[in-house]
Amino acid sequence: MIKQAKLGQNGPQIGRLGYGAMVLEGYYGESDDNQVIETLLHAVDAGMMIDTADAYGGGHNESLLAKELNISPAQLALAWLLHQGQDIFPIPGTRSIQRIDENAAALNIELDAATLQRINELAKPGLAEGATLI
Repeated sequence: MIKQAKLGQNGPQIGRLGYGAMVLEGYYGESDDNQVIETLLHAVDAGMMIDTADAYGGGHNESLLAKELNISPAQLALAWLLHQGQDIFPIPGTRSIQRIDENAAALNIELDAATLQRINELAKPGLAEGATLI
């Protein structure tokens, strides 16, 4: 496990060394999805914050975790939200009947403790908030 430090004065504890996932998006040559999943999980296990900015890959790295679970990225996000407590009621919007059904299926997805921990390590509370993202 790499050393951790607080991000800013009130931020979360994150790894002192992050992992830039741009390298997995094909900018530097082809990547194998199975190898990418293994690499991302290894970086998380090492305690690294993962930078999967939308500027590169358009959500591809996030999709790989969903692929590992055999669900869509939207279902992963909704299932994670639903695991945050009985007082959380996600309200996704869509114009597609297919997406309504896909979103509703997220209610039946059980995320085990290890998966929830991996997601929480990738998306630490407070990591992506503040005026700079508006």
